[in-house]
Amino acid sequence: MQDDKESIKKGIVHDLREMVDNYNPYAQTYRIVRDKILAIDAPPMKLKLLGKRGSDGRRYNLPTASEVAALIVGDFDAADFDRDVVVEEQSGLLKRISVFDPSYLPLQYPLCFLEEKMDFAEILDLTKILICLRFKENHQKDVRAEMYKGLEEAILSGDTRPGTTGKRIVLPSNFVGGARYMIQNYQDAMAICSWIGYPDIFITFTCNHKWPELVNFFKDYNLKPEDRPDLVSRIFKIKLDHLIKELKKGEIFGQVKATEIPDKDADPLLYKIVSTLMIHGPCDGYPVYRRRDNGVSIRKGEAFIDNRFVVPYNRQLLLKYNADINVEWCNQSRSIKYLFKYVNKGSDRVTATFYSAGKGKNNDVCLDEIKMYYDCRYLSACEAAWRIFSFDVHYREPSVERLSFHLENEEIVVYEDHEAIEDVLNKPSIHKTKFLAWFDANKKYPEAQKLTYGQFPSKFVWKKVDRVWSPRKRGFSIGRIHYVPPGSGEKFYLRTLLNYVKGAMSYDDIKTIENVSYKTFKDACYAMGLLDDDKEYIDGIKEAGHWGTTSLLRRLFVILLIADQLGRPEIVWSNTWELLSDDILYRQRRILRIPDLVLTDDQIKSYALAEIEKLLRSNQASLEDYPTMPRADDSLLVVSGNRLIYDELNYDRQVLFEEHVRLMSTMTLEQRSVFDKIMRRVNQNKPGLFFLYGYGGTGKTFIWRALSAGLRSRGDILLNVASSGIAALLLPGGRTTHSRFCIPLNVDEYSTCNIHPKSHLAELIAKARLIIWDEAPMMHKHCFEAVDRTLKDILKSHNPLNKYLPFGGKVVVFGGDFRQILPVIPKGTRQ
Repeated sequence: MQDDKESIKKGIVHDLREMVDNYNPYAQTYRIVRDKILAIDAPPMKLKLLGKRGSDGRRYNLPTASEVAALIVGDFDAADFDRDVVVEEQSGLLKRISVFDPSYLPLQYPLCFLEEKMDFAEILDLTKILICLRFKENHQKDVRAEMYKGLEEAILSGDTRPGTTGKRIVLPSNFVGGARYMIQNYQDAMAICSWIGYPDIFITFTCNHKWPELVNFFKDYNLKPEDRPDLVSRIFKIKLDHLIKELKKGEIFGQVKATEIPDKDADPLLYKIVSTLMIHGPCDGYPVYRRRDNGVSIRKGEAFIDNRFVVPYNRQLLLKYNADINVEWCNQSRSIKYLFKYVNKGSDRVTATFYSAGKGKNNDVCLDEIKMYYDCRYLSACEAAWRIFSFDVHYREPSVERLSFHLENEEIVVYEDHEAIEDVLNKPSIHKTKFLAWFDANKKYPEAQKLTYGQFPSKFVWKKVDRVWSPRKRGFSIGRIHYVPPGSGEKFYLRTLLNYVKGAMSYDDIKTIENVSYKTFKDACYAMGLLDDDKEYIDGIKEAGHWGTTSLLRRLFVILLIADQLGRPEIVWSNTWELLSDDILYRQRRILRIPDLVLTDDQIKSYALAEIEKLLRSNQASLEDYPTMPRADDSLLVVSGNRLIYDELNYDRQVLFEEHVRLMSTMTLEQRSVFDKIMRRVNQNKPGLFFLYGYGGTGKTFIWRALSAGLRSRGDILLNVASSGIAALLLPGGRTTHSRFCIPLNVDEYSTCNIHPKSHLAELIAKARLIIWDEAPMMHKHCFEAVDRTLKDILKSHNPLNKYLPFGGKVVVFGGDFRQILPVIPKGTRQ
């Protein structure tokens, strides 16, 4: 029977191949690839999946079944997901056939276009559809977000270009399977736990491909489970829905949970299911159950398994569903978080390698010393079928209503790149946010005044079309106010108050505590006793004043500000300003050369605030970011404009010119050639992308120094960055890439840098003539993609064509040595 099955499959494949070869002219041309491989006597290539012990075991599990799966190197990238066909011409060069080419469809789908005389009009119509879909896909990314107040300020300043305001949105949280989608689902699950309490039981339900329905069907048609993943997914979905329905009835809860091997004679069916499906190794994060040592064991291969390896189960569920149904008791909050994170862990991944295991020309054995390893997204056939059927990836009950909020006139406005700002501000839905509608509902419904913002969805429902809250007629929902970090300023304190204030009809109502109206949300939080004072930080600065210098104390104060550790920084300043300005009088006497100079307390404070402002600006911050702090006098600052540009221009040009001459005189011919190519592109004001490859000691840093001295000596701006802090120290004026370009720490294929198009950093990047990125191979490709997207977004306001150029048309030079980052396989051997 097996031979007949294999012969049928081979016969079908043979007939299809003959049909395509005889009738499809594109297929005949495409077969040249096969002939090319046979002509060069290429050794056979094999694909091997590796188990990575050093990676996340929840995601990098080797498949246990023989199935058809897709391996996507890296992952799906919504920013650049082309499925082009690449062919080799007779000249030996490669040619890319785009998805918009009329010949793409016959090459990609040969069975759909078999006739020699094909209807090319139909192909062109399909190509037009592909172009329209790709246009929508590409322009779906051209969506920006900005606060309402920021758009109003842009109008007042006369800047109506949409590309100069807001940040571009790349991938929202409603993209199924994305990183933000997983995070939002996890937070929704924890919101349910905070409302109802932590669950008592955690149940996992695993599909069993040996269910009688599947076995009988596969036997009739001589199939295997991996041949019909669609049928397996449908049967599992039916049983899963039935299990959830039973759990909702509550008839199963309260029954005894077993962790032992059942008696083979008294309960043979349960014994068979437990011995087949419910044996597992020990797992971390689960409670330890009492297990009797009654001498009962099961033989698995050459090992004997006792009660210690039995997964907790429910007898009724096992007998009814005949599947691996693990029933765990949740006894601590830490296990709850672990379990929810396990559910939302992300997509399955695998490490694959290609290697040759045959003979090449002259029957010589091909030994592959260096293999190529790929980190791939593993898309199984069952997961693909589940997604195609649009089955739920994440389901929860009761539902969770995500509650957004914002400060006054700071509601987020989402608009497209081509829209005029005046038209965006005139949209009627701008001021109909979910948060402002809460104010209106409190005015309209007396029963709404008894609820906080988080409790509101339990009695009211949000009408998305009308953008209003209406009394709930049936059902129940849990509210979850969006999280904001403590460093968000007034927005964080507003969120804190929303957990307590009921029936607010305006922003002033939220800031009113016991009939006293406070100026800020922070003051209202202090009035309610929701915040502690900063006494420990005041004492810390005073203690450091006994042994530390005044400049050290100012740096400590700036670190506390940047790290958002101070609840009321103005109170800390008023209690420690004398220590933070102890050296001001001495410094001014020395600078002005007036030994008996006398300054008032206000003047000393102004000079101290100016020094603090300088330290903050060097860290891309300002006293303006802390509304309660006093401001520095602009006349005391060396520059009141863009501090970042000032720092990059604050070099001794004469010293740099002399260094440039000295470095040029000692260059080798190869170094001079590299230098001239880069400088030629900079002087021509043309875009350029270079990579300087060389191992340690070949003079890469020497060229970086020569380029830096040459450009800075003539007053141009050059940005030196490196992938690591140690490498950045070797560059003149070097910074790490994460620090200079604000690359997110947890970067993915959809990330962008946190740089506003109107910020000082964006202005610095726009004025930079050259960007040098040392030790580039050490960075993940997502970091380069994030910087590329951000620079295109920033520089397209200067020239619309920059959005189509790499890194926005800037001249960028990468450097590094790929030999320093060879693939490391944990516990690997030469074999």
